[in-house]
Amino acid sequence: MSSLIASIGNYDKYVKIINELIANTNATYYDSNLCKESMLDLSEEDFKDYNHLNGNGAEKFSTVFSKFFTGDISRNQLFWNSYQEKIDNEPSKVFGLIVTKLDKGNTYKLEPVKSSKMNLVYTV
Repeated sequence: MSSLIASIGNYDKYVKIINELIANTNATYYDSNLCKESMLDLSEEDFKDYNHLNGNGAEKFSTVFSKFFTGDISRNQLFWNSYQEKIDNEPSKVFGLIVTKLDKGNTYKLEPVKSSKMNLVYTV
């Protein structure tokens, strides 16, 4: 999970729209962003850039999803039902920082993306 996902806004609404788009097809949408960290624990070292896995990350991902698609891991074991459920249940940590420019000057809003259990005190 990243600050990119949080910057989408209501991520659960995004997932709902995707599922509505494919509702009348035989397709199923699997969102790896909703994987439980206990099942698929990816860190910065598993990515080659902001969005793409490197070889190590791809191996972790492939191993977990092959177990899922062969039935060794159930949907409930692998996925949270929603982004909000993931935020509420994952270990406390800061995932990133959303920086929003508020005007044409030098005024910015800094918003940490964090698990909901975490209280932060910070100074800028």
